[in-house]
Amino acid sequence: YEIMPSLVGWEMCIRDRHEDVQDFIAAFVPTVDEHARRRESLELVAAAVGEHWPGADAIAFGSFASGLYLPTSDVDVGVRGLPDGSKKDKERTLRELAALLRERGLAREDAAAGHELEVIASARIPIIRFVCASHLTAIDLTLDADSGAESTRLMRSYVGAVSYTHLTLPTTPYV
Repeated sequence: YEIMPSLVGWEMCIRDRHEDVQDFIAAFVPTVDEHARRRESLELVAAAVGEHWPGADAIAFGSFASGLYLPTSDVDVGVRGLPDGSKKDKERTLRELAALLRERGLAREDAAAGHELEVIASARIPIIRFVCASHLTAIDLTLDADSGAESTRLMRSYVGAVSYTHLTLPTTPYV
């Protein structure tokens, strides 16, 4: 009776766990096409915002901006550079922005498919939730982008400081 498996057995166990972890990561990493659709959706929203309010723009923050999003994640978008009056009356500005998204055909509105543009003005951080019509990307759009952008910068610094190689290091249970 052998208490410890042979070295060959440990090597096989390490390899198998390494492959399991790699398969797990691959299943949750968005494809290049999924990333491009999100980026293009953001660009469409930013263009509409910039044309409607010269000097304003839309930026991504959160998991997409930090690179830590899943294929099923939405894109968090913040609008910044709005005229002062727009910032004071957030609900009116959100409704104006929702009308702009509808006007431009950017929001897919298909109740049967569960895609409706929704203004959630009563939330702690009011948002517009919609699905981009051309890319079927879920988007949460807010006027309060400053704290989200700062959190994203902080997260990016952590992501840049930590190598992802630790995710593929083998973990072997003790027998």
